[in-house]
Amino acid sequence: LEDIHEPGRVRRGVHWRPRRPTGSHLVIVAAYSGENVLAHELGHFFGNPKHSATPGNLMSYTRADGLPTLDAGQIRRVRAHVRRFLKSGELKRAAPPPVKAPAGP
Repeated sequence: LEDIHEPGRVRRGVHWRPRRPTGSHLVIVAAYSGENVLAHELGHFFGNPKHSATPGNLMSYTRADGLPTLDAGQIRRVRAHVRRFLKSGELKRAAPPPVKAPAGP
């Protein structure tokens, strides 16, 4: 996955908003990407356009021990975008899983 703005620079994932159709945005993750790349790109999708300088933050290029984190502002942006996407129909609520009947004797 080569960066179109920096020829020769390889990316592991990208999020972008194409000009047409307006209102759409896309996430692509390369097969060779690491375990956190999809989550990082979804962070962009859900309203976090900037990268963080804080090691271990999901929106940072620098990993740390443990699971990636989001700061309070990033969490607010994700929640606001989820509400907006649900209202616009861009996202749909998942149906609850079917309830299984208890196994008989």
